[in-house]
Amino acid sequence: MTRYTTRTEAIHREIIEPMEAGDAASAPSPLEVAATRRLVGLTVEELATMLGVNPRTIRGWEGGRFRPSEGVWAAVQDIRAGHDRETERAGQIVDAGLPLTMSLDRDFPIRPVPRGWMVAIAARVLDACPDARIEWAE
Repeated sequence: MTRYTTRTEAIHREIIEPMEAGDAASAPSPLEVAATRRLVGLTVEELATMLGVNPRTIRGWEGGRFRPSEGVWAAVQDIRAGHDRETERAGQIVDAGLPLTMSLDRDFPIRPVPRGWMVAIAARVLDACPDARIEWAE
């Protein structure tokens, strides 16, 4: 078993070897990475914090210098799924004819809750229901 001790070796193990093994075909394109991050309203720094990686890694994925491993991409998809669930719940409130109140004071993997995350939910709700009433909690 190979033991990786330097950062360069770790990068090689996490990025290069999976690509050489054929994982590159299933890895997302740089545009898919950037679009997913923006869809959920996270900055490069916020997504990096949630994934436990350096922001330069996210920029590298989005710039096409390398691709996320299958496991890391699954974690990004889990973040997206969480955003989808929150958007669905928000849509149910709007569908019931109630105003949607967005709050930054709640449980979230990083603190404070990224404002962009909540704005992205509001945007997705407004896209589906243009007459929705959405406001910030006081």
